[in-house]
Amino acid sequence: NIRNTGVYSVALGDTTVKKDLLLEKISHNKVAYLGNDFPLEVLLKADKLKGEKSVLKILKNGQLVHEKIIDIDQSLTIQNHAFRLEADKAGTHKITVKLDPVEGEFTYTNNESSFFIEVQNNKQKILILGNSPHPDLGAVKNAIELNDGYEVDLKYADDFDGKIGAYGLIILHQLPSTKFRVDNLLAQISEKRKPVLFFLGSQTRFSDFNQLNTGLKHIGYRGQLDVVTASVNTNFSAFGIPPELLNTSADLPIIHVPFGSVRVGAGVNVLMYQKLGNLQKEDPLLMFNKWNGVRTGVFVGEGIWRWQLKDKDLFQKIIQKSVQYLVTKEDKSFFRVSGKDMFSENESIIFEAELFNDSYELINDYPVNMKVVSEEGKDYEFDFIKNGRAYRLDMGKLPVGRYTFTASANAEGKTYEKKGEFSVEEIRVEYANTVANHQLLYNIAHNNGGEMVYPQELDKLYDKIVSRDDLVDVSYPLTRYSNIIDYKWLFFLVVALLSVEWFLRKRHGAY
Repeated sequence: NIRNTGVYSVALGDTTVKKDLLLEKISHNKVAYLGNDFPLEVLLKADKLKGEKSVLKILKNGQLVHEKIIDIDQSLTIQNHAFRLEADKAGTHKITVKLDPVEGEFTYTNNESSFFIEVQNNKQKILILGNSPHPDLGAVKNAIELNDGYEVDLKYADDFDGKIGAYGLIILHQLPSTKFRVDNLLAQISEKRKPVLFFLGSQTRFSDFNQLNTGLKHIGYRGQLDVVTASVNTNFSAFGIPPELLNTSADLPIIHVPFGSVRVGAGVNVLMYQKLGNLQKEDPLLMFNKWNGVRTGVFVGEGIWRWQLKDKDLFQKIIQKSVQYLVTKEDKSFFRVSGKDMFSENESIIFEAELFNDSYELINDYPVNMKVVSEEGKDYEFDFIKNGRAYRLDMGKLPVGRYTFTASANAEGKTYEKKGEFSVEEIRVEYANTVANHQLLYNIAHNNGGEMVYPQELDKLYDKIVSRDDLVDVSYPLTRYSNIIDYKWLFFLVVALLSVEWFLRKRHGAY
């Protein structure tokens, strides 16, 4: 739906159904975890091949891992086949799905498709430790577990063994509390430099919490609560704000926050402030800081489970982005290279690089290059260009396949190097249907104020467009002022005329 624009379509292509066996759709994860199985679903379609047989094969890095005989029992056959593949080695793996060709097929190009899957060697373990059962705990746990890269343990302070070494993030819900001061746990967190996300509420023991130097101190009365809503801080910079949050934060349900005053330290990054009715407060609702040099988050209030009921997707994005920011370790290296692990074949391959001096100031006074090697052994060499104070590399498009890269820089007498890999995936959407869909073209045109024409009517298409009443020429007046002193030619013309006048008057004695 493009506003005030008619869409016209031309009905090209053959609508005749032909003999064909094809891979209609392949569903798979982009990421799997070492030691786990990952699902693969193959939807295949056969037209006018009743009574024929084929073999469906699944290959991993060129090695056959699954094979299944396909019986085609109808003129139009649609079958769904599910497989589970083992993630037995970390890295990027090429998965190929193939259908053995059947004699008489219209084309064999849609009998095979490949994709890449990244196997990561570990999951990030997260501990949610609660003072007591609360609906916020389940809501937060469910939102985090939607990311397969996280494994969440939900425990309570009264039966927790105190071991936190295996966890990459600790979420403390209303702890320290009046019942559980968790001094030993907090000392462990500080000693082991674990990132923490605090949820404060009516059971929080603020006298203990205020001593932690998280960047927030609360002074008030235990057990008393205020009712507030959320207001987004558009200047938040720790991570990208979900666009939906900018538009819908005012509609999020209420949060019960501890009554009292809040003091916020310098350097605190506030994502959301508290809003009391129409009064915009300076008290943070969700903020991030560093505690003992480690990333820390604080949510001031309880009842966030209501957000999940109002807008589940937005709630999940808020929680997952917060968790991702907290568990991501800061890169302290002097040379950093970033880019995606997977690209589509019609997508430009872009990488960015940053180079720092000994004071961790961005510099780009030295050349940075990257060598890329395909799985067939073909070499490519690229040079980064300066982009502000950093670097940027646009390789353009590369053939489908798996690539390794080495980025290097020589700066201030030191040599830096970063290695990695990426893959380029094939796009085979155009092979999924060999029959032209004129009904779809008609619907697109009809629903957008246009018309569908056939190839023999192309000479009428121009007349149909220019005869539209809503296509008219529009004139825009533009007024612009200029200083007369800018017109040097006018100055010299005036001087010349005055000189001529002076000469003629002097010659003829007319003063």
